[in-house]
Amino acid sequence: MFVIMEIKVYKKEGLRLLPNSFKKIGLMVILVPLIISVMFRIFLPEFGRSVMALLVIDFIIIGLLLIALSKEKIDDERILTIRLKAVLSSFIVAVIYTVVSPLLNPLFGDAIKDINGQLVVFTMLLMYQIWFWLLKRADNEEHA
Repeated sequence: MFVIMEIKVYKKEGLRLLPNSFKKIGLMVILVPLIISVMFRIFLPEFGRSVMALLVIDFIIIGLLLIALSKEKIDDERILTIRLKAVLSSFIVAVIYTVVSPLLNPLFGDAIKDINGQLVVFTMLLMYQIWFWLLKRADNEEHA
């Protein structure tokens, strides 16, 4: 009995990203819960603040992820390189933040606290957006 191995060669494809319109959807996913949260704090201050804060942060994370996974209007090799640099930079910042933050808390009078995963993911996505915007802006100025 012979077993024939089949080796499949796939065409090199780019990243499979969401359409550009998902940037607007991501922005709405961020803004609507923020507005609702502010309204609840004004009109119903006794409503569970911790639950509302948790939900708002979750929606912000989902919105930032939708924005990060959306294509640019012109998505080429240059944008792919900028995305890679932004992901790497945000990962490095998140690791440094995760390691240094618990050590700095006692300097400001707080007890040493573990950082939860939600905060790390939020930091990474926020830093990705900042780095991506800065790198894209610098690249546009360079090629202008």
